[in-house]
Amino acid sequence: MAFAGVVLIALIVLFRPRAGGEAEVRASLRTALAAARTVRERDGSFAGATALRLRQEAPGVLFIDPDEASNNPRVVSVFASASVWAGAARAESGTCYWIRASAEGATTYGTGSDCTGEAARRASRPAWPAPGS
Repeated sequence: MAFAGVVLIALIVLFRPRAGGEAEVRASLRTALAAARTVRERDGSFAGATALRLRQEAPGVLFIDPDEASNNPRVVSVFASASVWAGAARAESGTCYWIRASAEGATTYGTGSDCTGEAARRASRPAWPAPGS
């Protein structure tokens, strides 16, 4: 019976969701995009959805300027202009995830190595990979 308990504990530890994983990064980026869209609705463009402004809109996420690199799933580097908004955050695995929205309403998701809002603005590798891949 003791062996079964040890095995059960080991399985729980191995397969529990890990903080800083893909899901946390994606959640941070979706929160950031929702905040940017709120600013866009109020102001008429994404231009005001800067790091400073988004800190007020979504206080659970730390927003940094577009030339600063994210090193944490809860730290989102953002780029904002009238026509496009982009954000990037790094998972503990080292993968950088980005999300980009255009004024026309298109949303693009992807991964890359440079984890800045500026890089997310011009990134070209679309689609987030399936979890675990």
